[in-house]
This record gives sequence, C-alpha cells and structure tokens, in this order.
Amino acid sequence: MAKPMSVMGDGYAGPVIGRKAINMKLRKWQNNAGEKLLELVSTGKDKAVVAACPGAGKTHFTGSVLTNKSINCGAEFNVIVVPSRALKRQWRKSLKKWGLQARDDIDNETLSSAQKRGSHMFDPANPVHIYTYAQVANDFEIFAAMCARYKVYVVFDEIHHADDAKPYGEKLILAFSDAVFKLSLTGTPFNTNAGTLAFCDTIEKVDEEGNRYRETVVDYAHPYRDWE
Repeated sequence: MAKPMSVMGDGYAGPVIGRKAINMKLRKWQNNAGEKLLELVSTGKDKAVVAACPGAGKTHFTGSVLTNKSINCGAEFNVIVVPSRALKRQWRKSLKKWGLQARDDIDNETLSSAQKRGSHMFDPANPVHIYTYAQVANDFEIFAAMCARYKVYVVFDEIHHADDAKPYGEKLILAFSDAVFKLSLTGTPFNTNAGTLAFCDTIEKVDEEGNRYRETVVDYAHPYRDWE
C-alpha cells in the first residue's frame, strides 16, 4: 500500500543535485544528447526523442537530465513512465546513484484521493515518481490533473510501446500534453504496427518500391556501432 499523500510534506522546491550526481561521469553520447536537449529547451521546444541502443545507458543519461536545472524546465517534480513493474524497480535503483530519491509504489487510488482532497499529488521528499504505461492508461485523467496543477517533466522509457492511435498512446497524450517537457527514450524509434508514436513527430518518406511510410523524427541518435 502506498504511503498516503497527506503525509508527504510541504514546501518542495524542485530536484536537488546530490554530491554523487556532481561527480557522475557521462559517455560522449550522453553529453552530446544533453547539449541537444539544452538547445531544444532554449528554443522553446517541449518535447524530444532520444534514440540509443540497448545497454547504452539511457537511464544514466536521464539522471543527468533530471539533475540539470538548465534542462529540466523548472519542473516541480519528474515522472518516469515505463512498460513494466520490473523496470520501475530498475529505474528507482539507477536514479538513486544520482542522488535522486524515486517512488515506484504510488497507485492510482492514492493519486485520485489526493486530488479530491486538494493535497499533494507527489512526494516532496522524492522528486521522481515512476509509473507504468498501463497505470497511466487506466486513469489518464489523474495524470492530466497532475500536469495542470504542477510543472511536470515526464520521461517515456521505450516509447515504441505507445502508438498514438492505440490505447496506450492515446491515453498518454491525454495524460501528459500539459507537461512542461516530454522526453521520449527508445532503442527502436518505431513499433511493429508501423504506427506513429505518442509525442513523436514524423516525416513522410518513400521506399525503393515507391511505397509511402512515416518515419519518426529523432532529435538525437546514438547508433549501435558507436559505444563512446
């Protein structure tokens, strides 16, 4: 059972960069991707897609983003959306290395209760909340209310699970359109149905046989052959 929101405290002012976070090393691609995000934020963009091969360090990269005040758009807190409960635990452990305390145990009933009472919908002592795509799809209105009430920076892990014409994708858009920034992460910026991914722009292309198709626009790509 998740800890009630009523005892989560007041006065939260934003993510705190811990001593560990300051000394964390980044790979070349992670630094470059961070610079690209800074460029996008400085020009008023509110979303980005970062594609990196499995094992490249997307969770580590995200820790650097959430602890960088120049990139996190003045967010009051951060939300990570993942495909499974197992990944919720993995993300929580990874972010702890950056000095970020994350909650992965908050259920929708707790959020709904907090919303109705007008109390905190996030834990001020833990600047990151981790939810699954299914959790968001089941009660997207709660997350939409959260984004309307607070400045939320949201990260979508494995965004290829969220086709915007399917239930997960549709509900994801309804839930997080008002988030201050939407960062989509993936190793494969497409899905098996060839659909458009939520919060991802596309361009039309023509293959060698003359067939038209939509290709996801990636803001920064870390290729499989480059492990720096």
